[in-house]
Amino acid sequence: MRAVADFWSSRAAFNPAKHRFEILGVTSPEEDYTHVNNEIYTNQVAHQSLEAAIEAARVLGVAPEAKWREVLDSLYLPSAGDGGAYFDFDPTTPHDKSTSWMATSVPMLSIPGLNFEAGAGTLEGLFRHSVAAIGPVRGRANQMVLLMLAIQAADVGKSDYFSDFIGGSETDDDPFLKPPFNVRSETPQNDSTYLLASSGGFVQAFVYGLTGLRIEEAGLAEKFAPTLPKSLSYLKLVNLEFRGKALDVEILRLPSGRVVRRMTFKAAGHS
Repeated sequence: MRAVADFWSSRAAFNPAKHRFEILGVTSPEEDYTHVNNEIYTNQVAHQSLEAAIEAARVLGVAPEAKWREVLDSLYLPSAGDGGAYFDFDPTTPHDKSTSWMATSVPMLSIPGLNFEAGAGTLEGLFRHSVAAIGPVRGRANQMVLLMLAIQAADVGKSDYFSDFIGGSETDDDPFLKPPFNVRSETPQNDSTYLLASSGGFVQAFVYGLTGLRIEEAGLAEKFAPTLPKSLSYLKLVNLEFRGKALDVEILRLPSGRVVRRMTFKAAGHS
C-alpha cells in the first residue's frame, strides 16, 4: 500500500493555474484512448489508494508520507466538467472514436469494490452520460461495461434498464450466450469465452446491483434501494457468506408496486 501511494503521489502533477493536482498521460480503461489527462476512473482509484494508505498508516501507528496527504487533498476528481457536462477524461482530447466497443469508462465507477461515493444528482448525471455514450455502439458493446452499467442503473433506481443490460436485449435471445454450453462472450460478435470480467460481473450485478448491498468498514451496508427488473416480481439469494455468517436476501415487489429487501442471517454453513 505504501508503494502504491508513493506511485500515485509521484505520478500526480500540480497545476498552479487551477490549484490542484492532476494525473496526466494515462490510458483509459476504455482502451481506444491513450495519453489522456484526468481520466475519471484513474483519478478516483488514485484518490482512494491514497486514502487507504493514510488510514493503514494510522492503524499501524506509523507516520504517512506528507506528500500523500498533499496530493489527496488537492487531487482533481472529474465527476463533472465545466458547466456540469460529464466526461470520461479531459475534454481537450475529443471523445470521438465511434468504433469503440466500450464507449465510456464511467460505468467502471460502479464496480462494487471501488465503493464510489457521490450525491444523487451526480450519480444520475453519470448514468445519463453512460447511457448516451453506449447508445451508438449498443449492438457490439462489451458485456463487461454493460454489466457495470446495470449496477449503475440499479444504484439510481432505474429498473427498466437492468434486464436489457444484463441480457443484451429485451428479447429471449441473449446474444452474449454462445453454444453449446451458453457461456458468456466478450461481445455479441466474438467467441471470446469464458471471460471472467463478464461472468464475474454478471454475478456482481445481481448481488450488488439488485440488492443495493455494499461491503463497508462497519459491515454489510444497505447502501442503495433494492431493485427488481420489470420481468421479475421476486428474487432470493441464498447462503451469501459474510464475516463468518451466512444470510439469505429476498427482494420482492409488493402489491403496491414498491420493491423491498429482507435479510435473514444464520450461522455459516447452515443451508
